[in-house]
Amino acid sequence: MVFSPWRHATMRSICSSRCIAGLVLAALLCRPCVALADDRASVDAGRAAARGVLILRDPRFCGIALFRERCIADVDAYLHGRGDTDFGHVPHVGPHPATGLRAFVANGDRDGYDSALSWINNVQAVPPQWGANPRDAALYDAGVLDVFLAAAGPNELTAMTMAAPAADLAVHAYQIPNGALPLDVAPLRALNMTRPNVGHVLPFARDLTVAVRRDFPVDPIFVLSPADSAIADVQLGLASQSLGELMHAPFWLGQIDIQRFVSTVADRYDELLPGNPPASAGLRARAQVDASYDAAAALAAGQALSTRLGERVSPLRFQRFVLGIGVGQLAYGAAISRDPSAARTLLDSVAASPALDDAIPGWSGARASGASIGASDWLAQRAYAMRLVDLIQKPSRS
Repeated sequence: MVFSPWRHATMRSICSSRCIAGLVLAALLCRPCVALADDRASVDAGRAAARGVLILRDPRFCGIALFRERCIADVDAYLHGRGDTDFGHVPHVGPHPATGLRAFVANGDRDGYDSALSWINNVQAVPPQWGANPRDAALYDAGVLDVFLAAAGPNELTAMTMAAPAADLAVHAYQIPNGALPLDVAPLRALNMTRPNVGHVLPFARDLTVAVRRDFPVDPIFVLSPADSAIADVQLGLASQSLGELMHAPFWLGQIDIQRFVSTVADRYDELLPGNPPASAGLRARAQVDASYDAAAALAAGQALSTRLGERVSPLRFQRFVLGIGVGQLAYGAAISRDPSAARTLLDSVAASPALDDAIPGWSGARASGASIGASDWLAQRAYAMRLVDLIQKPSRS
């Protein structure tokens, strides 16, 4: 696997009401006011905005080829038309924060990405949104919490940092219409909070995320073709490579839709490697982001499945699987790790492999151009890899 050398952005912890005020201020500065008519749309808007903040904290996720389209959508939702000049309040920010962010998620152009954006640590409904439609504002905050608390994992201090939108709900508790949230807001109203205090609302926040996931389930982020198809072999390789990158990004691995992605991949391994206990048991257990989570052990569980697959399926099927891994590594490496030696090897091997020529229309011509791409031409590599990913994914989308 190819992994990023970027240091994982750490979160500023909450230690006082002053820190909470800083979180709220960041939200006020960074959240556009959007009125939404539909409950599901409000929750999903909050989820998208929260994922936008997570992208600023750990952008490696958007180097994973399978999640490029959602990263683009989340960044568009987060920025909501704002440009570079709208981020002048961010300490040490450069001249192109918004355009650089868009270029990174769209094209893998990490050179323009401004790491100063990691200063932004929160998003929540703002006063104009509460004034226009309290129901939508409350559901928006609930959607943010669904993503933020999943990112926090079992760490209590991180959870408090991430639960600022719950304090916002408590401050506005008397504005929230009865029945607006899938959880009784009476405990929030009883607090009579006039200033944010995350410590008093964290239990409610956790209960709310359970209720939100029940009433507003997430859509699948990835679909595999039927297991007996040639396209399914390369899709599984691409998905397995993506899962390997996720093991080093627990902010993202803990998300409910990513856990669903893990289950999709694990189910396919069980289908191809039948037995009792299920082949994927180790992967499923290791991919849970709890207090015992170990990235190396999780990655080893995934690699063990890949090895077993190579021992069980035909050489041609395994070639397709490995080709999917190679395409995923090429896309990720071009955007994140940027190792010219590894890139040259991947470009040449993908360009020379005919394993999918008969399975995917247009594949032969598309893959052959890789041999002429420079080992350090990162934007061309990313575009080449994403063209192949689109061909791989097209059958599932249609």
